[in-house]
Amino acid sequence: MLEQIETGDFVDVASGPSVAKLGLAKGAAAAAEKESWDRVRRRLRAELGEDVFSSWFARVEICAVVEGVAHLTVPTRFLKSWLEAHYAERLRAHCMAELDAPHGVSLSVRQVARDGAEPRAEGPAQR
Repeated sequence: MLEQIETGDFVDVASGPSVAKLGLAKGAAAAAEKESWDRVRRRLRAELGEDVFSSWFARVEICAVVEGVAHLTVPTRFLKSWLEAHYAERLRAHCMAELDAPHGVSLSVRQVARDGAEPRAEGPAQR
């Protein structure tokens, strides 16, 4: 997982708090966070166009803003990698402008339970 830090660099924060453990804020704070995230999405759509936005940002979700870092999730490792390689600076700039995220952005892959199974952490592929 990468995180934008004050120096402007993305760094590995595997030792940091797990996004799965962060959860969303409750009540009014969650509503304000959602409104701010919607503004980030509108900025990205206006800047990049509908096609690019739909391809790369439509499935990005906000998990929480914790200690000045916006924790965002995506459904696949490929999408995470692509956003980090091609759109990290734009995403960081818009999140810093609209969210209470002066320390930047952390992207992670969402874990989805299927068929009633418990979500499990990503690990080595099993054959």
